[in-house]
Amino acid sequence: LNTIITYFILKYFGDIHPVMDAFITIFSIFGQLLSVKRCFQQWHLWIFVNILSFVMWLDLALSGTPAIAMVFVWFIYSVTAIYFYFIRK
Repeated sequence: LNTIITYFILKYFGDIHPVMDAFITIFSIFGQLLSVKRCFQQWHLWIFVNILSFVMWLDLALSGTPAIAMVFVWFIYSVTAIYFYFIRK
């Protein structure tokens, strides 16, 4: 339900990828809650969120939006989340 509400809010404000962005937003909030509780499962969620964000920004960059810095940032976040998943295992 939260994802659907977020989708409509993002669509109203003209988001280019409202579905993907809604999932990223809701899963990021849930990931933060897992981080606060120090749950190991947070790394599964952060890997998913970071890769999804990377793909979204890559799509924007390839379509002509000047977003190459964001592509690089989300790539680094993805690599970092994968790294921490494996060292905490």
